[in-house]
Amino acid sequence: MNKIIKIKWIDAGIYSPKRKVISLSQMESSGIIVREDDDYIVLAEPTTRRMSDESKHPADNPTFYIIPRGMIVSIE
Repeated sequence: MNKIIKIKWIDAGIYSPKRKVISLSQMESSGIIVREDDDYIVLAEPTTRRMSDESKHPADNPTFYIIPRGMIVSIE
């Protein structure tokens, strides 16, 4: 049986080395957990939204998401 989980995590965006613009966004991803490792969690068929404005991210759903454990805030 596939287990569906919800992960709240922090996404880091670096837009340009010259501008040095770095942003941190709170994200929420739901998907089927396919692998748990000490360093990361892999979700299949994930849907992700940015918490600040509820926008979907990215526009097209990826097949998998690899989320580093160091960026995870909570798991439900």
